[in-house]
Amino acid sequence: MRKATEFGVGLTLLLVAGGCGMSRYEFEPNRVYLRAQENITRVELSPVQRQDIQDILAFWFGTPDEPRFPALADVPMDEILDLELLQAAAGPVGSEEDGTNFGVYRRNCAVCHGITGDGIGPAGAFLNPYARDFRRGLFKYTSTLGPMTPPTDQDLRLLLERGMPGTSMPSYQLLADRDLDALVQYVKYLAIRGSVERALIVESVDHLRDADDRLVDVDFDRDSPERIAAALAELTPLISFLARPWLDAPSRVVEVPPRPEGWDSSEAVARGRELFAGQVANCATCHGDDGRGDVDTVDYDDWTKEYFDPQNPRRVHEYLALGALKPREMVTRNLQWGIFRGGSEPEDVYQRIFHGIPGTPMPAAPIKDADAPATDLRLTTDDLWDLVAYVLFLSSSGDLVANGSVASSNVSGQ
Repeated sequence: MRKATEFGVGLTLLLVAGGCGMSRYEFEPNRVYLRAQENITRVELSPVQRQDIQDILAFWFGTPDEPRFPALADVPMDEILDLELLQAAAGPVGSEEDGTNFGVYRRNCAVCHGITGDGIGPAGAFLNPYARDFRRGLFKYTSTLGPMTPPTDQDLRLLLERGMPGTSMPSYQLLADRDLDALVQYVKYLAIRGSVERALIVESVDHLRDADDRLVDVDFDRDSPERIAAALAELTPLISFLARPWLDAPSRVVEVPPRPEGWDSSEAVARGRELFAGQVANCATCHGDDGRGDVDTVDYDDWTKEYFDPQNPRRVHEYLALGALKPREMVTRNLQWGIFRGGSEPEDVYQRIFHGIPGTPMPAAPIKDADAPATDLRLTTDDLWDLVAYVLFLSSSGDLVANGSVASSNVSGQ
């Protein structure tokens, strides 16, 4: 027997819900992205065309209380999303008599990330940095190759267990394994659903030129599910295209090579310092020679760039009125603080250098191929380990480096 409550979400979200156990949540349309695309194409969708997008999404992906996903002929969605875990994460907060939880996302995540996964939960506007908007399907901390390759389940699970130091994202290591796995599934679900919504918006503004044009010619309130599914068949390749990378993500993992002997020696730190300031790694351009991150740069993350143009800042008020959060400039990490949001183990730092941080100005390192000639100026794996040694040395002995001195002790021994 289930005991349903809404108390785990926070008082503000409870009031919005309308009371204990009374769930009235709906997925909010991505109004900001829609307006941005309308401004680019100079096409404004009619209310019917906008509603069609939401009706299509509801038919394919259900509601916050009853999530689902479509069956596809060419992509096994049940290998990407586990429906049982997805349903455990969704819906009102409560538990079974045996202690099995449900509504896990709403209890732990919605107050910051929002029911829709847009990063605009009741607490979202007050956070710095803002909570992640999952709808773009873009994640900063992954082990997979390529800026648009999704994370693996293990990547997401690891982030939940660790939290994100220096932000409002706490560690959820004390949650039950099933709850953590359910959250991983729900984040993936929100990302895929949000990406499909964006694709439907682009499809609409690109092809609907008349107010009477529609993506599909069905009555969602009256037609049978079979007729609706047949009418949507031409659009299902959008889901396949956006879901397949999640299926392929495990095959795109780049394993971190073992630490070489003497990886954290003073000689490695000295080499890393030269690379850090050199033109190939080019770290000092943003982080400064001593890693303080106080170089005068003005840039924004990719989520902000979708609606904010620094050359036309007055237009931002239009997007703020639609729910966008006030643009904030990116702040380059001060490496001397030793706060690494993607993990502070040497292997974590290696991954951040190798992969970069997608969605931010932090690029992936230029890696030299195994058969590249000696004149190739790109970086080797040993170079990356030297950079790791220097970055970790900065985080523990930054003042010595700033003064031009490199300690003789190993990083691991400080």
